[in-house]
Amino acid sequence: MTKHVEVSRTIKASPMAVWDAITDVTRMGEWSPECHTCEWQGDASGPAVGARFTGQNRNGEYEWTTEAEITASEPGKRFAFDGVFGDLRFSHWAYVIEPTDGAAG
Repeated sequence: MTKHVEVSRTIKASPMAVWDAITDVTRMGEWSPECHTCEWQGDASGPAVGARFTGQNRNGEYEWTTEAEITASEPGKRFAFDGVFGDLRFSHWAYVIEPTDGAAG
């Protein structure tokens, strides 16, 4: 069974400002209720397809680490990554950035 959840938000910022914020995975703890820290793995230092990062998560008394791999990286337009465990891909996160009339230049 595949579950799909989609949420839309209007953010008063330019597409590149939004892109810069969401692709800096080291900031993920600023807005995630579970993930409190992320860091790039190996030589990765930014959102390139194939780059990986780890996330440290917490929910109540439970703590765990996840690994993610970037699957899409289109500056100002799209950022996506999969949660991975070996060959298993257990989640997919995607951010699609679309300018609106309310977006800043």
